[in-house]
Order: sequence, then C-alpha cells, then structure tokens
Amino acid sequence: MNKAVRWLVSFDGVVIVLGILVACFIALGPLVREAIARRTWAPTPCEINADGTRYHFLFNGQRYYSARLNFWQVRAATSERAAGNDALDINGQCYVTGTTRPMAVLRLDAAEHLDQGVGFFTCAGLILLACAFLVISNRRVNAKRIRAS
Repeated sequence: MNKAVRWLVSFDGVVIVLGILVACFIALGPLVREAIARRTWAPTPCEINADGTRYHFLFNGQRYYSARLNFWQVRAATSERAAGNDALDINGQCYVTGTTRPMAVLRLDAAEHLDQGVGFFTCAGLILLACAFLVISNRRVNAKRIRAS
C-alpha cells in the first residue's frame, strides 16, 4: 500500500476528509439546493403579505403558507396548510415542489445574499478547526507513545 493511501485510511486522513465533506455540505448546501430548485421547482403564483415575510400559494387545490424567503433560512423550511381555500390575491411568484406536502421558497437569490450565510460559514469553519484539533492531539499522543516505547 503506498504512503498516500495509508494516510487516507489513517485516523488523521479520515478525520480531515470527513471534516472537509461536512464543512462543504454545511457551507455550500443552500447554494446547491438553490441550483437544484432553479431546474426542478415550479414557479407558482402566490400572495405575498404586506411586509414580505409570509406568502400563500395553492398546492393540489389546497392553500398553504410559508415564511421561507430563500435557502439560507432553515427554520422556515416547511410549508403549513392554511385555513380556507379562498382565492389568492396574486401579487408575486414563489417556487414550490413536493408530491404530498409542499416545500416552498419565495426567492432564488441565495447566491446574491451570501451575507445571510455567515452562520453556515462559521459552523463550517468551526468543524474544520475541530478536525484540525483532533488530528494535532492524535499526533501528539502518538508521538508520546513512540517516545515511551
């Protein structure tokens, strides 16, 4: 087995590779979800409330509401069934997907609002720092073990 393969399957290699994968998933996830939504989610007429923080749309003949403005928002990721099935006062467009329960987003603009992803980027950076700490402490432990023997 060559040296690169041995390192990759070692503790250090596994921790670093997994850390990079998780950090990339966290930091780039909203941008990837937006790219997928641009291709697969249906533009849907919707009624946006006056302050622009919630919107209603019809899905399979049922009225739903959502507060998810773009893919940087995690808490508002679900759409809830709204009371009544009265007609919408359409004043905008949102993007909807789903088969039985819809997911919706008002704007596909995550790439233009990277400033809203600061928490994601911070979390990704902390994961990488934790991985570096694990690798460094593992190397120190191994060095002490070698010196002791």
